[in-house]
Amino acid sequence: MSIKHKIDTARAAVAKSDPWTSGTAQIPSHCFNLFFIDKMDPPRPHLVKLTDTTHPSELEALSASCDQATFGRAHEDVLDESYRKAGKLDLGRFASTFDAAQIFPTIIPYLIQGKDAEQRVEADMHKLNVYDKGSFFRAHKDTPRSERMFGSLVVVFPTPHTGGELVLRHAEKMFTFDSGTILAGSPDKIAFIAFFSDVEHEVLPVTSGHRVTLTYNLYYPDPTSPRLSSTTAVNACILLKNLNVATSISP
Repeated sequence: MSIKHKIDTARAAVAKSDPWTSGTAQIPSHCFNLFFIDKMDPPRPHLVKLTDTTHPSELEALSASCDQATFGRAHEDVLDESYRKAGKLDLGRFASTFDAAQIFPTIIPYLIQGKDAEQRVEADMHKLNVYDKGSFFRAHKDTPRSERMFGSLVVVFPTPHTGGELVLRHAEKMFTFDSGTILAGSPDKIAFIAFFSDVEHEVLPVTSGHRVTLTYNLYYPDPTSPRLSSTTAVNACILLKNLNVATSISP
């Protein structure tokens, strides 16, 4: 069965239901750790714990370390703050101890139903985004990175924020994912939402705080390629090795 046929089959299986799924998950305390490097010369490493008690100054330092977020248009990365205003860290500048495999049992059976439900799915971490006050992302559809990509997974940490709702639209259906409200009073949980690539979505303006997210691209695996190690683990090892910061992590 071709990759395209598998994707079409998965979409057809949920044609009568919503092409997205969301929820929360309780995770161990160490999974909230984020390592990142700032823009100083030379760059300095930092460690922040992304919870509801993270000090605003730590989140401001994270935001200041971000580059301006771009978006895909006609297979090109475009920078336009009238369309998207947010911060981003690419994979080479951060490592998270969160492992998306923890929520796979919830999202995969929903997105891939029927005989393909046992099909292995790969979640490749794409980037980290920080939406602070005034940040937003207008309505758009994701640009597939390959023919194997069929959807996206967004994980939101419980850092306090209001606004920044993720609004999804597909055909006549619409869903609003309000992570700030969902996570309020839940210091040991993350919120998540997974959806197909043809779902239009937008991030409404953040009105206070910092909305910190990890975005993963969801793929059917290439049957001709060897199974790789966890993207999270590989990125963490590379980042820490390059920085040589075993004993010099800054808070």
